[in-house]
Amino acid sequence: MVFESDDRGDTWQVVSPDLTRNDPRTEGPSGGPIDLDQTGVEMFPDLASLAVSPIAGDVIWAGSADGLVHVTKNNGLTWSAVTPPALPQWAQISSIEPSHIDAGTAYVTASRFMWDDFHPYVYKTTDYGAHWTQITQGLPSDQYVFVVRQDPREPRLLFAGTCSTAYVSYDGGTRWQPLTLNLPGVQVRDMAIDARQGDLVAATHGRAFWVLDNLAVLEQFARGASTSSARASVFAPETAWLTHAYGSLPYPVPNLGENPPYGATVFFTLPSSYNGSTPATLTFSDAAGKTVRSFALHLRNKKEKKPDPQVLLEQDDVTAMGRDLHEITAAVPGANVFQWNLRYPPAAEVRGFRKPTTDDFDDGVQGPTVLPGAYAVTLSYGATTVTQPLRVVLDPRITPAPGALAARLALATNLRDTLDGLNRTIDRALGIRSRLPAAGKAKLDAELAGDIQMNIHSDEGDLLHETHLRDHLAFLLNELDLAYDAPTKAESQTAAELTDDANAAVARINAVLGAGR
Repeated sequence: MVFESDDRGDTWQVVSPDLTRNDPRTEGPSGGPIDLDQTGVEMFPDLASLAVSPIAGDVIWAGSADGLVHVTKNNGLTWSAVTPPALPQWAQISSIEPSHIDAGTAYVTASRFMWDDFHPYVYKTTDYGAHWTQITQGLPSDQYVFVVRQDPREPRLLFAGTCSTAYVSYDGGTRWQPLTLNLPGVQVRDMAIDARQGDLVAATHGRAFWVLDNLAVLEQFARGASTSSARASVFAPETAWLTHAYGSLPYPVPNLGENPPYGATVFFTLPSSYNGSTPATLTFSDAAGKTVRSFALHLRNKKEKKPDPQVLLEQDDVTAMGRDLHEITAAVPGANVFQWNLRYPPAAEVRGFRKPTTDDFDDGVQGPTVLPGAYAVTLSYGATTVTQPLRVVLDPRITPAPGALAARLALATNLRDTLDGLNRTIDRALGIRSRLPAAGKAKLDAELAGDIQMNIHSDEGDLLHETHLRDHLAFLLNELDLAYDAPTKAESQTAAELTDDANAAVARINAVLGAGR
């Protein structure tokens, strides 16, 4: 029977008759002859699946563990038996998926492995169960199905969980194909789709939860998008979220699930003939068409060896930044993925400098974070350009005042530009220091001593050697990312003081360099 509660479970009312076969042979004790099996698994006159239409709340579907399907269009006042005629008599109705666009459409799965029948049984109706169509083309004959789910954003996109893996259909179930990827061989008992974030969640039998991100790419395939080995293409990314909830910890944690990466995930393809000689670029632009960040791609060297960990520890920040940029912009012929961190370009860094590692915030030179809004990503390959839209949305749990994030961006941009000017001046000064006379070197060293700390060579070097102006600017720039809100009065005042100090330092360094010539 189906029960209904309208007071959050305090009381319940029966809204259906018995919707099973009520066969006494399935209701008695099992086991013997020595002892009975009291687990209850062999007693199955119950409802195995129940689903309410997401677009018509009075439409409810029920499936029994002994093979019957019923539907009501009036919230349980009357029920109709609508079991698919082609379904063998004994079966468990493992799932019912009402359509997200049509109240009369539903998908039903049934399993008969308990009767040594491993065939897939998947049916679709478009008229409240009056007629059914079997939709199993592409599913192996020995892959019984537990569940089918429809993408709420793209009704032609269906997912199926079987006894060993996951399947996908891009045409409403006309044909299925495997969607195993890195999923282990395991029963997929249930699936759920997060339409807001574009995630497919698979509940497996004994192998944990698995999440497939970026459903936007599969949705574009369902809408007719295609790729070719002869041309470049880019897919519209999933919505990118400004949030502190995404991203992974900077260190591994045993038995911890993997969070989605922060930023915008862009899938694109390059022709099979790509060898690095044809210019390829990914460009992110705002709603006005102004470039936010552009990345020149290069051919990935598959034989390139990873540097020794000790070498990485000894690298300065300029080398480390160059290595990271080289890694994320490497591309291959065929499918590629690029992760944009939703930031404007970084400030320049000083060669030979190693940032402190014990501060509460990273003292790096990363650029300011973009505002929520409409953006675009453009793939340029030779003379070909392909553009797709990109939405950047603020975490809905965060509600800053109007203009707050714009004020944060303005201050962060000013700090980034100030830091950029200071670092470029210091880097230029260090580059020509050897050409200065002794007196000029002494004056320059005295000035730089208060502007940048170049004597950090270990993880906690800043505990022995105090930080200076460059670090203070970078610290404040990164500290603004702590909150999606307007800068505080203290932050604004500190930024003004540091900007004045940096401008004065640049003027003094230039004066020393001018006098030294």
